[in-house]
Amino acid sequence: MKMLRYHLLFALWLACFSYTSAQRSFGGQPFENEDLIVQTRCLHAGAIELPAFNVDSVLLEDSLYGGIHGAMHFAHKIGVNINPENSGETFYTADGTKVWRVRIHSQGAYSLNVIFDTFRIPKGAKLFLYNPERTEILGSFTHQNHQESGEFPIAPVSGDELIIEYQEPSDADFAGELQIYEVNHDYRGLRIGGKFQYLDMPCLPHLSCNEELEKLGRSVCLLILNGDTYCTGTFINNARQDGRPYILTAAHCLYNNPDLGSRSVVFMNYESPRCMSDIQASEEFSLSDCQTRALSKEVDFALLELKEMPAADYRPYFAGWSINSDMHGQAPFTCIHHPYGEAKRYAIERDSIDKKSWINEAEGILRNNHWHVSRWEEGHTWIGSSGSALFNKDGLLVGSLTGGDSGGSNGCSYYSMGDFFSRLDRAWDQYSSPDKQLKHWLDPDNSGIQQLEAFDPWEEQQLQRLRHIAPEDKIQAFNIDNFGYLFGSNQKNINAFAELFNINGPQLIYGVYLMPHLGTYSASAPIQVKILSARQPDKILAEKNLHPQYTEYRNAHFQQSDKKVFKNKENYLRFDSAVYVEENFLLAVYIDKAVNQDFAMYGAKTSENHAYYFKNKWQSMEKLDVFAQKASMWVEPLIALADSSMKPAPTLPDEEPSWQRLHYYLDRENRYLQLSYPDTWETASSLYIFDVQGKLVHNILIDKNIESFYLPSSLASGLYILQLNFPHRSLRFKIIL
Repeated sequence: MKMLRYHLLFALWLACFSYTSAQRSFGGQPFENEDLIVQTRCLHAGAIELPAFNVDSVLLEDSLYGGIHGAMHFAHKIGVNINPENSGETFYTADGTKVWRVRIHSQGAYSLNVIFDTFRIPKGAKLFLYNPERTEILGSFTHQNHQESGEFPIAPVSGDELIIEYQEPSDADFAGELQIYEVNHDYRGLRIGGKFQYLDMPCLPHLSCNEELEKLGRSVCLLILNGDTYCTGTFINNARQDGRPYILTAAHCLYNNPDLGSRSVVFMNYESPRCMSDIQASEEFSLSDCQTRALSKEVDFALLELKEMPAADYRPYFAGWSINSDMHGQAPFTCIHHPYGEAKRYAIERDSIDKKSWINEAEGILRNNHWHVSRWEEGHTWIGSSGSALFNKDGLLVGSLTGGDSGGSNGCSYYSMGDFFSRLDRAWDQYSSPDKQLKHWLDPDNSGIQQLEAFDPWEEQQLQRLRHIAPEDKIQAFNIDNFGYLFGSNQKNINAFAELFNINGPQLIYGVYLMPHLGTYSASAPIQVKILSARQPDKILAEKNLHPQYTEYRNAHFQQSDKKVFKNKENYLRFDSAVYVEENFLLAVYIDKAVNQDFAMYGAKTSENHAYYFKNKWQSMEKLDVFAQKASMWVEPLIALADSSMKPAPTLPDEEPSWQRLHYYLDRENRYLQLSYPDTWETASSLYIFDVQGKLVHNILIDKNIESFYLPSSLASGLYILQLNFPHRSLRFKIIL
């Protein structure tokens, strides 16, 4: 064997590859009743009725002294024992698939979510959770959702009744094991996006109101822990700067129990756009599969790690840190947080902070472990802000929030206690055990560094949202008399609108942010989004229905939920594969003429026209007689720099599909791969190896016509997609190690 050059590439992966989020669902649908042809058992045809509880008493408990910690409870836990052997109904379909269904009802719940303490199912089996109307369907969840803990927490489903459906193929390797031991009853109705502003707290400024904090704010995430608690976390860098997805939060958010880390859901980019409280932030950037690496109730910190690094369009940013024990000259200090489970807010302290002990040592939090902010000059924290980071003037993390009373009783009133942040220097190596310190994880090579800068894995690709609407432009819906909506339903049968984007050089479009004023998802008449060539508008580069999904959390885990209502929400539509563009493009929105409801996009009058409408051909919005002004439609593509190597390869000129003419032999035990393809083909130049999330995990450069390789032993067992690259084309195939 000749020596090949191996290169480990950290982040950027090729266009034309599908995305999956870290809390994954794998498609499919629950069965319709007519598909279930043989009923073999009927243990309990009706819904399981969960015991009632006194909501007022629970709310009173929430308001007691412990509330100063800042963690926010929103759900009541109900212990259950539900499995296919003692509950629900079992059916078979025509092909022998076994189906187990169980209905759970808890009177008055805003939403329900469950936690499996046993979740072990065979390949080919699927699990779904949905409401009776099927307007929210989570799943499918498969054997790929297995967790080391054996538990599987799932995001909430709206309403007080939940249906769980398990499908197992007739040729399954083994019988699935499912056991639900806990249901969480949401008694506050505080799903994310619960409209925090209804509490009338103007003293909490939106992060989007401060452009200087935009990059730092990308490190902050909303956490839903144990299915019943809102907290805040921060992605934090480590000395190897390898993008390990560590998240720092407060130990009390996990009830000081490291096992609850696996029951965490992470929401990134949950931030109201353009400093607008009345536009709900995007919910689509959700993640799960966490593990607790370290926790100390004495200092009140917890370090979680996600199983996988967030995908490119999540725009991860890993905050730097300092373990300096002297904060003199380090002002101003900034806290970025998710109060009340809502969109990101910030607070600024422009004076000094002090070393101080937490107010109640009886809780197990020891003395001399906290920084104290006596009073914020701008903003403050609130319930749900627990775990949020305190940054110094250089944007380095120095502590995480335990609690306090900086919001007063109504969010803007006088307070005396201030806020307490656990000190990073005290969490560093005060305790020698790796599971109670940060040093072991954040400086694994014992370099002795005292501070570390932030890490942006996508900085070179300049991942960004393209915006045409300036901060001073007025956002509006443009409902015009005798016409209808300028960017939506109208009486003139205009049903396509677009925004023109000019680019310099090749780009990858990962997805699109759209801000509708009105709209509801309709499966029979969906809103379509297309990327068109500006030079050849009839050339469709990509298209997808506007039907965003998000991983919700109630009970400490994800479930893929459909976003049914678009109105006044920032909706992120992720393309199935990144779209390669090398020239100006139109981002078009098409309204199905069969829609029997209003749909409208927000827009603004702008100094330069970027908006177009389609009537026989694409025309500038300036030419629409009822408007005749320069404008922009509020859509924002998420793009990154690309190069010509990412251009989709043309089809190989064969009479049969190219993949049928590529042959390979794989010795899985020795990881030996041998390739064979026609002599008339060009010589391959490289071999890319992607994992199932689309991450490029290995790259083999081929110096000469070498057709056999030893694959690296570092690759874990599982499915991989291999891409064999030629000078002018490429070819993909799958292998299992």
